[in-house]
Amino acid sequence: MKLRIYLVLITLLTGCASTDFQSESYGYITLGSFDGCSATKASSHSGYKNYDLIYFPGNSNFENHFFNHSQWIIEEMKLDDHEIPNIYFYEDYNSPNAMALSFGIDPGSNYTILFGRNMLWNNVLNLEGNNLKTAEIWSILAHEYAHIGQYLEGVNGDTPNLELMADVMSGWYVGMVVSNFGNYEIVNANKLLNVQLAMEDAYQSGDYSFNHPDHHGTPKQRLAAFRYGLNIAINDPTISWWGVFDMAKNRYGL
Repeated sequence: MKLRIYLVLITLLTGCASTDFQSESYGYITLGSFDGCSATKASSHSGYKNYDLIYFPGNSNFENHFFNHSQWIIEEMKLDDHEIPNIYFYEDYNSPNAMALSFGIDPGSNYTILFGRNMLWNNVLNLEGNNLKTAEIWSILAHEYAHIGQYLEGVNGDTPNLELMADVMSGWYVGMVVSNFGNYEIVNANKLLNVQLAMEDAYQSGDYSFNHPDHHGTPKQRLAAFRYGLNIAINDPTISWWGVFDMAKNRYGL
């Protein structure tokens, strides 16, 4: 199955935004406040907002690493061509974020994932030399694909439980990667510990805005959801992505 990545010009722009890599803005997308699910904390904006689209903000090694993991998740989910989301990168400035949208932003797609530049670089955790084994990025990608799964299956509910369900899928995918998709013989205990420590830091992105419609769960809740998924992968890697998806859905009463 071929991964479809379309970087389509939405609206012509001029300008440039960059830090580590030159990231020329080539267009923008305008979204309403309830168009997508945030991977980090509750959204503070209201109404409509423009997001500047950029090309992948890294070198070819980093780009290949990112899209290899995207493709592995697609294969684990067994998505048909019309179910595969297009992935775009955008300038997230001082609000690192990623979003899954329940619609496509070009004619050839039904779903979309938006990944912010600072979200990408803020979560680069080098676990093995210079190979960009980036556990937090794996986790964020899996989280957003879990939202795509929720859209596909029509899973509805309150935002905290939908987000915690997606965090379970994050933990499961990271556990599968660390165990080489169920090959127990090569599980590295130190790597597993490093991943868990990294995710303890990552899930400080929970929030305590209990009355906010975009409340994503507290840090403790998010880390517990991640660990639940991680333990499923380590203890029984024969359970499929959709099997874990159903377990997570039941766990949060969705």
